[in-house]
Amino acid sequence: MSLKIIRKLGTVGTFALLANLLTVQIQLTSAAETNLKEARSDFKKALKAQRLGRYNQATSLIARHQNHPLYGYVKYYDLRRRLGRYPSEKINSFLKTEGNSRIGQNLRKSWLIRLHKGRRWKEFIAVYQNQPISEIEMRCRNFEAKVKIGQGISVLQDIKNTWLSGTSLPKQCDPAFSFLYSGNNLEDYLVWERIKMAHAKNNTSLANYLARYLEERRLIKLHGNWQIARRSPNRFLKKQNLPDTSEARDILAYGLARLSRSDFEKAIKMWDRLSKKFRFLPKEQSVVMAALGVAGTAKQDRRALKFLDLVDEKFITRKVELNRLSLGIFLKAWPELVKWTNKDAPSDISRSRWQYWRAFALKEVGRSTESRLLLTEIAKRRDYHGFLAADMLGTAYQFNNDPIAVNREEMDDLIKTSNYNRANELFLIGRKLEAKREFFHELGRSSDRQLEIAAKLAEVWKWPKGSIFALGKASSYNDLALRFPLRFIDKIREELTPKTKYVVKRGDSLWRISNKFGISISQLRKWNKLRKNSILHPGQKLVVKGKSDSTISKNGVAYYRVRKGDSLWKISRKFNISMRELRDWNHMRSGRFLKIGQRLRIGRKKNRKFKLSLPRVLAIIRAESAFDPYARSAANARGLMQIIPSTARLTARKHGIYLRRIKDLYQPEKSIAIGTAYLADMLNDFDGNFAMAAAAYNAGPRRIKRWQKKRCGDPRMWIDSIPITETRRYVRRAIFYSRIYEWRLGLPVKKIEKEIRMIPQHVDKLKTKECWL
Repeated sequence: MSLKIIRKLGTVGTFALLANLLTVQIQLTSAAETNLKEARSDFKKALKAQRLGRYNQATSLIARHQNHPLYGYVKYYDLRRRLGRYPSEKINSFLKTEGNSRIGQNLRKSWLIRLHKGRRWKEFIAVYQNQPISEIEMRCRNFEAKVKIGQGISVLQDIKNTWLSGTSLPKQCDPAFSFLYSGNNLEDYLVWERIKMAHAKNNTSLANYLARYLEERRLIKLHGNWQIARRSPNRFLKKQNLPDTSEARDILAYGLARLSRSDFEKAIKMWDRLSKKFRFLPKEQSVVMAALGVAGTAKQDRRALKFLDLVDEKFITRKVELNRLSLGIFLKAWPELVKWTNKDAPSDISRSRWQYWRAFALKEVGRSTESRLLLTEIAKRRDYHGFLAADMLGTAYQFNNDPIAVNREEMDDLIKTSNYNRANELFLIGRKLEAKREFFHELGRSSDRQLEIAAKLAEVWKWPKGSIFALGKASSYNDLALRFPLRFIDKIREELTPKTKYVVKRGDSLWRISNKFGISISQLRKWNKLRKNSILHPGQKLVVKGKSDSTISKNGVAYYRVRKGDSLWKISRKFNISMRELRDWNHMRSGRFLKIGQRLRIGRKKNRKFKLSLPRVLAIIRAESAFDPYARSAANARGLMQIIPSTARLTARKHGIYLRRIKDLYQPEKSIAIGTAYLADMLNDFDGNFAMAAAAYNAGPRRIKRWQKKRCGDPRMWIDSIPITETRRYVRRAIFYSRIYEWRLGLPVKKIEKEIRMIPQHVDKLKTKECWL
């Protein structure tokens, strides 16, 4: 408003005009919100109508919302379900509009498959070339289309590169490969290279199939040796009489690798003999040295250090690097570790881990000044090895928390200018799964700052996994509140707190409650003065822990007095123990009768001594599922705490937790109840050693006991020499995340060196084998 108008109106008129303008603005805002609500309601109805096959109704519902982000989403479903009815122009127009969006890419795949089936080769090539798809099936369809229109020569080299694989390729590639096999397009050296790759992947059926394409008689005859080397490497290497050619040396190297896994000693002797007879090139020698080194590492043989050291730097693989580091730590080969780590860490090995063990090795060989300088640098980082370095230096942990600041304008701008808008609208109409898919797809097209804002958007949705993934993709690790959320705190505390009272919930019954707490219905009635016909009410408090009239505790051992009608089977079911255990504990022979009043031992002397803490449980959930209740792994582990169904059933029965169906593991309460019970079991089985308990939670207790027979002592070395990469990383994360959650909860942060305990020697009655670390 101009100054002249204000002067003419005066004070009263000015306030009246401003009030009118404010009223108009509020009305416009209110109208916009109403329109948005109406649009969301229409899109919700349209998607439902489409699902019921009412396409015309869906089209009319969204006709007036063409600028809404969900308009393209509804059109996508319409086009996808009736792809054969629409003209090419309409589909291509949609693809041009949607570009790189998730629905655009999905429709492009469906459209390309339809064009391929219809043998519309030129249309297929035009659509594919506009935005090539990296999937091998689609690439092969493109090769076929090129061949069909007479342009096969232009993609011949690409077909060869695709064909050169150690695994069997999809049937969609067969037409393109038929073109490759015709004429003189396939050379013997390529066939041999793929045969070698197939054998390296242990795909002998593919290797035998490929042998039919060999033309040179020398190679055809030589190929027969592969099978002998695979089945009986020792016999093959003893009796072989091969020429000194590169192909023959390939088979010899393969035979030595096979032999080294079953008989390391014979493999070493055989290599000594063969290396004098054949002129192995540096690359071929490195392949043999790597195979011997890896086999020796599996057996913890000190000679493996020599073989790994002899691998030429040009041909060092990820596997060799990992085995060098693991074996060097296990055997305390500090001079070798100093030599091997005198370069940057490989891309897939943690820089902090690489440098920490270099600093450790430097200290052990007497180069303390260099070690301390490197440890000082590592200790500035907020990770597992950074905290270990701080422990060695005696300094405080550096948490380096730096919350991300996002203003409203940035959030609005991100939503308006990207498909996060579509994800947000899907989330608001209740299509959460589709919203999350849109969100993850959009992460791949966002800048680092956009990823940070997206992490805040996921926080608004109360979806921690989205925030964690977005920040991980942006390499933005300093907002600890976003990366380590405090979720399900009350539910976890409820499980960790010893139960004395229970609040009845809807759907509860005395039978369910008795199962949950491992007590009898008669005990529940007695403690709470309930009659047989008493009805439970939601909110009612029940006493669930008290002294049973039938059990006695003495010196930490539980006993039971036999009642009328009891049997070993009934008692074993009541206390979730086996009949065999009952007989062993009470020195009973099978067929012996029970007597009323007889006292039976119903537990081991060693009861639970070690309790879980809230930070540890939060750390396990963060490492397992990133707080996603619907997470499901490739190993079929489910829920927040990623429990395998078979383990869930056994744990639920053991602890009296009601588990009606495996689907219930997706319920946070059920997953936490069973997961904490199992984790507590692991903690007590390994005498409170959290590193071993976490490893057992991930890889199973049997593996841990097997590793314990060979490795014991220093826990830092034990953790970093765990043979399974996934478990090794998991244990480090569990310990590190526990420190973060102690800090987040305002608790005293324990030093890792005090938290992880020495790995004890495994005690075996039959034989005790020395272990060391």
